[in-house]
Amino acid sequence: MMDRTHPDLELQDLVDQRLDADDQARVEAHLATCDACRATLDALRRARAAARALPRVEAPPVLLHAITEELRQSARQRDGRQPVSRRRVVGYGLAAAAAALAGLYLGRREDLPAAAIDNASTSPEAGKASSLLTPDPAALERFFASRVTFHVHVYDLGMMRYRLLGGRIGTVRWHPAAIYTYAGPTDARLTCEMYPGTVVELPQPDERREHNGITFLVYRRGRTTAVFWQEGEVVCAAVSDISTEDVVALAFAKAIRS
Repeated sequence: MMDRTHPDLELQDLVDQRLDADDQARVEAHLATCDACRATLDALRRARAAARALPRVEAPPVLLHAITEELRQSARQRDGRQPVSRRRVVGYGLAAAAAALAGLYLGRREDLPAAAIDNASTSPEAGKASSLLTPDPAALERFFASRVTFHVHVYDLGMMRYRLLGGRIGTVRWHPAAIYTYAGPTDARLTCEMYPGTVVELPQPDERREHNGITFLVYRRGRTTAVFWQEGEVVCAAVSDISTEDVVALAFAKAIRS
């Protein structure tokens, strides 16, 4: 038998102002005598206010798929068992969604700067189909254009005393990426990485910089600095173990305002 002692889902309807006059009066009469339901109603209102205060972002397709699969699995596991109250059904759904969100989205956010820094330790290799050694930015752009679905602009940084070594196809965690490397004074290396995505996926930066209307997110991991910024639908990163100020300056020089 369904649990009809408490309003359960009707509390959310009350918050969303979807109840007719009779149902609203009945639910409010119950609330006047039930501490548990008043606490639930207060939690729903606070959760709604907090959600509305968040910036609007598009959830990654992998997250939406994972939430759907978690809910379907929970439903299959309940088949043949004793019916549960609507309150518990909602609880199962929220728990599954929260687990998917934490495991597949928030957790992965922490890995992106580390993944970009790991990529910087691997140089393009001669003879590999996924790599091209060339000092010609135009040739490297053509190489990337035949292998990735997003536009990759490779800059000539000669004015800043950095020469292009070449590039390769890789990933930044789950994102397909174009990765290319420059050699600077004293053979210091600068790695640039581009992948389709959004900087919303990144964790809290160590520092934020603004330049020409672009926001740069700065991460420091030991001696290495990674600077991320958004260009249209693509995230760009500049990674090096030179000084943070020099990495930021090179990112400023490379960035295009979308």
